[in-house]
Order: sequence, then C-alpha cells, then structure tokens
Amino acid sequence: MKSRSKLTTALLLATALPAIAAAPDLDGLDPQAAGDALIDHADEYHKGWINAETRAELELYDAQGTRSVREIRTYEIEHDDGNNGGQFLVIYDSPGNGLLTHMSRSTDDLQWLWVSGLRRLRRLESNGMNGSFVGSEYTYEDMRSQYPRKFQNTLVETVVIDGVRHWVIDRVPNYSNSGYSRMRVYLEPEHFRVNKTEFFDPEGRPLKVALAEDWRLEDGKHWRAHRTRMSNLKTGRYTVWLTRELKLGTGLSDLRRQMR
Repeated sequence: MKSRSKLTTALLLATALPAIAAAPDLDGLDPQAAGDALIDHADEYHKGWINAETRAELELYDAQGTRSVREIRTYEIEHDDGNNGGQFLVIYDSPGNGLLTHMSRSTDDLQWLWVSGLRRLRRLESNGMNGSFVGSEYTYEDMRSQYPRKFQNTLVETVVIDGVRHWVIDRVPNYSNSGYSRMRVYLEPEHFRVNKTEFFDPEGRPLKVALAEDWRLEDGKHWRAHRTRMSNLKTGRYTVWLTRELKLGTGLSDLRRQMR
C-alpha cells in the first residue's frame, strides 16, 4: 500500500508539472537562424498566463550601499491575437505614480506616464525611454516588450553556469533610440528561462547586468523569477526587484478601482 501511495503521489506531481520544453532542432542553422529559433521557442513556451497581478518592492542601493525602498504594484494583461497583439503592463508605485505600456509584437510600443504630484499624464516618446524608472537602475525601455521580432537574435556560444548549460544569445534592437547596442541573454534549456542578461551601451561597452533568481512555478505551469538584481557597472548602483505576492488569472477585477 505504501508503494502504491508513493506511486500515486509521483504520478499526480508529474501531471501537475509542465512538460519540459523540447529544444528546437538547430542542426544546419546559421547563428542568427539558431538564435531566432531559440527565442521563438522560449516566447511560445511562456505563453498562456492570461493576466497577472503582483505586489513587489524595489530596493534601491547607491554606490555606498545606502538603501531605499519603493513599493509597487503591477498589472499585466496578455493579449495576443497572433498578428500584432501584445501585452498591457501597468505599474504603480507607492506615491501613486503610474506607467502604462502597450506592447506590440512588430510595431513600436506605446508608453504613458502618470505623475501623481503634478496630476499629469504624458506619453513617453521613444527618445525618452532611456530615463530611470522611479530612480532605479531599470529604465522605461526595460519595461518594454522583448518579443522575438523586435531584435536580431544571434546564438553566440554555449556555456555552463553553476553546473547548468546555457545558450548565450546576443539580441540587437531593431527599433530606434535604444539605450543599448545589444543585450546578451543566458537561456537555460530545461524551462527556457533567462537567468542572466548583460546590457551594453551604445558604444558597445558593458553597462548593466540583470540576474534573475528565486524562480517559482506558478499555477503549476508558469515560471516567474521572484528576485531580480539589476546592477549598474559604471556607477556601482543596483536595484533589487522583489516580488512579494503574485497572482495569475485573476481577471484584474480591481484594476479600475486602482486607477481612480
């Protein structure tokens, strides 16, 4: 009976977990085609979460280690019609400032900023997306979409980090006014999670590094990092994004009330 109970438990756990994503066949592909295939596969693998609400903290550290904290809430709506559909992302910080991003798969994203103290809503033009988000090491560009066709994706090499193999892919923005000449992402093959991203400035020099950690499986099928550290290599400042609470598939019932 005990062995049967263990077997039943194992089967239930196996059916609750998402299937491990089979890697695309890269044989015969040139580096750019291989990079596109991997990014396309990762994009498809992480679909289906519908909507999400999070409560988080941004821990801001200056070069001397002085810490300040900003409480934020995020609301995400997955809206993909298979053509140009994308995603809506709304972020509020504790004083009531807000950022709305309408992401698109092929055209430029649209962003609006609400400044609570001025009671003013303004659209962020593409030449302003390099500004700091609430004084952190994240920029407004970092809050924009990462869809495959927004970048030229090139497979550079395969490396092992902490015993785990990663594909290293360089992503060069196809859109104008980017603050980055390229981003180098480290993609692990089991669940197609980006564990590390290196950012390079317009002159090609190292600028920032983001490390995604504390991955958790939400609703038995969607992986989300609950801790991400964005470090500025030039200034010594860094920001830690800590997710304190995350809910998927809520319908965003309280979004209208929050926006009042």
